[in-house]
Amino acid sequence: MKEGPELIVIFYITERARAVGEKLLSFYPEASLERFSSEKVKKLWPRARAFVFIMASGIVVRTIAPLLKDKKTDPAVVVMDEKGRFVISLAGGHLGGANSLAQEISSLIGAEPVITTASDVEGLPGLDLWAEAHGLEIEEPSLVPQVMKRFVENGALRVFTEEELPMPEEFIKVSEPRYADIIITPKEDIYLDQRVCPTGGCRVKDQLYLRPKNLAIGIGFNRGTSSE
Repeated sequence: MKEGPELIVIFYITERARAVGEKLLSFYPEASLERFSSEKVKKLWPRARAFVFIMASGIVVRTIAPLLKDKKTDPAVVVMDEKGRFVISLAGGHLGGANSLAQEISSLIGAEPVITTASDVEGLPGLDLWAEAHGLEIEEPSLVPQVMKRFVENGALRVFTEEELPMPEEFIKVSEPRYADIIITPKEDIYLDQRVCPTGGCRVKDQLYLRPKNLAIGIGFNRGTSSE
């Protein structure tokens, strides 16, 4: 059994599915091909970055349902049929990387990717991925679905930012934070109207705050320092 944080585990049940798995190994030599068992999935769940199941999606859903905890840490889960015709991003689409893995596998073996996240279907950037790529912490992740719903419905988001960041064309800058869907600021207090508000105290409903990760904590060492 291979190990490592970049591990991809491919599970199969039938011999036909195994043949598809072996084909995938030619593209992903670092992957591990395993005969399916729910106990093995449970054991490997915290040790792999992605799982590819070549079997019925119902089996996969029942197996992984109790294992899913947090979209920030859950691995990518991709499902394929045993003929290798369709590659479905089932869970961990954005932060887990399942969408990109499904698309990559499809291009390698000539299959059809099945992506169901609304932003991808509409050709819009994923907010969580964009924030992660630019070192921004989402203050209240529970608000992301509501903001993404507005994004999909309107095709754009209003953004107030105090940071110089490259932004997709669908992000429209506004000059006042009270009109924004997203506020990017390191400040705890900000003018939302004619008064200063603690950002957690009088925000406009469903505004999403993104915080720059601008602190680094570590231990410095000087060359030649004695153990004492």
